[in-house]
Amino acid sequence: MRKFSFLIVFLFGFLSIVAQKTEKPTLVVGIVIDQMRYDILARYWDKFGDNGFKKIVDGGTFCKNAHYEYLNVNSASGYATIACGSYPSQHGIINMKWYDRLLRTEVYCVDDNSVNSVGSVFGEGRSPKNLSSTSWTDELRVSTYKMSKVYSVGMNDYASVISGGKLANTAFWFDENTGKWVTSSYYIDSLKEWTNDFNEKMFADIYLQRSWTTTFPILKYTESLSDATAYEIGIAGQRTFPYDLAVLKNKYNNYDILNYTPFANTFTKDFAINLMMNEYLGKDPYTDVLLINFAATGYIGDLFGIQSVEFEDAFIKLDKDIAHLISSIEDYVGMENVVIYLTSDRGACENTQWLTDINIETGEFNYKRTSVVLNSYLRAIYGMGNWIDGFYNDEIYLSHFDIDKASLTVVEMQERSAQMFVNFKGTATAIPTLSLLRGTYSSGIMKQAQNSYFQARSGDVFLVLDYGWRFQDDGTSLCDCNSGYNENTHVPLIFYGGNVPKKDIYRKVSMDDLAVTLSFLLDISLPNKSTGNPVVEVLE
Repeated sequence: MRKFSFLIVFLFGFLSIVAQKTEKPTLVVGIVIDQMRYDILARYWDKFGDNGFKKIVDGGTFCKNAHYEYLNVNSASGYATIACGSYPSQHGIINMKWYDRLLRTEVYCVDDNSVNSVGSVFGEGRSPKNLSSTSWTDELRVSTYKMSKVYSVGMNDYASVISGGKLANTAFWFDENTGKWVTSSYYIDSLKEWTNDFNEKMFADIYLQRSWTTTFPILKYTESLSDATAYEIGIAGQRTFPYDLAVLKNKYNNYDILNYTPFANTFTKDFAINLMMNEYLGKDPYTDVLLINFAATGYIGDLFGIQSVEFEDAFIKLDKDIAHLISSIEDYVGMENVVIYLTSDRGACENTQWLTDINIETGEFNYKRTSVVLNSYLRAIYGMGNWIDGFYNDEIYLSHFDIDKASLTVVEMQERSAQMFVNFKGTATAIPTLSLLRGTYSSGIMKQAQNSYFQARSGDVFLVLDYGWRFQDDGTSLCDCNSGYNENTHVPLIFYGGNVPKKDIYRKVSMDDLAVTLSFLLDISLPNKSTGNPVVEVLE
């Protein structure tokens, strides 16, 4: 009798443990949408269907006050923050490119000459070697001795590579030379048969034989400015619907034009669904991860601005892609076994000419001319010399070699440079970066600056412009402003599926909390440099 009682207790205990283990999702799907500022969902809400964005918002936990808390918010560092649960000061991805003082050259965030492109003879080696932190997916793979599978998909190589962390099975991106999905030898030596089969269908060619037309009659786009405005760059100069891609593609190199259409998001979604099914994601006891980066909204925002009909139509079409993606996941895995998070890499800024026209003061900061003025100023104080190496990512890089050679101090020259810059119109503040090593700041712009500063890669002076001001660029982007203001830091963050409760959260949530929350959800170690806190409402 005692043996029987012991057996019953043992079985109940075992079943209890199994029940606890099955609470973990078998699949986590991360959806990151470029330049989806927080207000985008509310702005276009009435144009969305019931099974895309609305389904996730209405059925999930919506963090309505989520922010990136660092200066110079940009796409590459946004993806790294999502992956690593920390800011540039820890994960090291300060921007798409930065200046290398030792090599005296510009460095691309995922460049790696030690690896080769796989799937194209045109591509360059890409890897996550510049990430200075593990990601939450790295910790997941470690915890399961690499039994968990992690895949990342996106049109941009940097977004896919950074999202996947150091231990992803494969990160895929779009090769604009061939119109195919490729990767690098960092992950695999050759593409699998299913990937080659997908590529051989040449969907990119099919898309580029179509016209991009509006989903609704154009007069229905009341959430945007008129279709014909002077605030747009356009596709090959064309700024009004419809866009005949079969004609316009001849004005672009290879398949580059596809990025600037909603078809790029559909292409990404279809490849991701194929990947999920061919790699059997979510079909075993180990949690798998599928990371999807929708980039077309960012490209379209750059060419047309966030007030445009084109930008609105891109989100309306993306809503249909999201609906198809959710339906495919439900059918293949079952939503009770899945957790989805949806967010953005950064916000977006208003068009400066439009701000001027509605009586908000704006301006363009000419960093090239200002750098010449600064060097002349420093020469007047310290004598002849090339005291500046360059201006990158809203930061001044002083020539440490020449400063040391002249037996001067970097600290003094940083402070003098910052004092000069605050006198220029359009400058809100200038921060000597070595001052960020002297103490810990708990709030405000100094905290943002400290979160941005990675000593081995950052410059000597952070320049923060007034609202509405932009650094002079090459005229290829209208709303990618890299500012640290709410327009660029405030993004939606939504958790959906599995046992995720339905609720809205209005307290401030920092975007370094996302990876930490997923780590607690999966009972794994935190990314090794994470700084965030779990969103406890998701875990309740």
